[in-house]
Amino acid sequence: MAEAWENLVNAQVIYGNVIRNSLFEYETHYNYLNRLEDYENLLFPNFHFQSVGGLIKKSHCSICNLKSGDCDHIKGKLYFGELCTRIITEMELEEYSLVENPANKHCRVISIEQNGIKIDILTLREIKN
Repeated sequence: MAEAWENLVNAQVIYGNVIRNSLFEYETHYNYLNRLEDYENLLFPNFHFQSVGGLIKKSHCSICNLKSGDCDHIKGKLYFGELCTRIITEMELEEYSLVENPANKHCRVISIEQNGIKIDILTLREIKN
């Protein structure tokens, strides 16, 4: 089940990046993203996600390796087939939150503990150590 979730989220992220970097906008692109979201809601209802906030102390551009903000590359844009991202190498954690609509759906709550028993959120089965 965890692999199915990861594949679905990866599809949403990759297809979203393709749409944002496309020269043309087609309604079918968004229809496909909406269908992926419908699958998410049908197959994986009631997920809880985690989010962190903090002070970024060091980061650099994934395209040119310059300090973030020191180049003209735009995060989320493609450059010769490579997606520009901000690589964070040092961060001071300030807060941790449970959220319903995360920026990163990979940051999901994996298990809960009830009465000393650890339970997998996806399968609702006990996790034995």
